Amino acid sequence: MSYNITFFKLKKISNFEIPFESFFKNSDEKRHPEVCYEEEDKITIEVGEYEGITGNKIGDIVKVTKVNICGEFSGRHMDEVVIPALKDSSGYLECVCVWEGGCYINRIIANNGTVSCVEIEL
Repeated sequence: MSYNITFFKLKKISNFEIPFESFFKNSDEKRHPEVCYEEEDKITIEVGEYEGITGNKIGDIVKVTKVNICGEFSGRHMDEVVIPALKDSSGYLECVCVWEGGCYINRIIANNGTVSCVEIEL
């Protein structure tokens, strides 16, 4: 059983883009996230129980405007969908995740495809 994220805080986002197909790298299609088309070009990649990764899909690129990953299946989606997609990103994203039970807190930074996940203390 994987842990889930109980609290997610987007700290900074700047010119952040991810190729759309990067969310669907897992060879097991059952592990692919759902996609919600909200408006003409606005989509949400549903990773976790609440919201997910929202942005404007322009061609094959998602220009990310909002991220909120928590709830059921968020831990699995973080490991199997989000982190691999971040490795294909451009721009800058920084967030903090509090994992189930508060036993683990980490900062994730994606900077032009380089991703770091570091445990932090409060």
